[in-house]
Amino acid sequence: MREGSAPNFCPPTEEGITLVMPYASHLVGDPSTGVIHGGALTSLMDTACGMATLCVLPEFEVCPTLDLRVDYMHPAEPHKPVYGFAQCYRVTTDVIFTRGFAYQDDRQ
Repeated sequence: MREGSAPNFCPPTEEGITLVMPYASHLVGDPSTGVIHGGALTSLMDTACGMATLCVLPEFEVCPTLDLRVDYMHPAEPHKPVYGFAQCYRVTTDVIFTRGFAYQDDRQ
């Protein structure tokens, strides 16, 4: 794996988990602007939502993504890390529902 491509994570809380994707040139989708590729952001959020399930399960279990919807509000600002927060909001015997959002400087 290339340096800077693996997200780091902050310790999980009762609220959820936050992953940090450092800015890296190989994640850029448009070299003229330096904006991170949308696929990298989608992967960050898919990973964050998957890891959030580990916070609510009594023991480790593989939880594949069944459906993923991403609403792109605006591009990430170049040369800054992107944070991906995710939480589980409903747990059934067969499905865990998660939601999350990506942000930069301010979580609000």
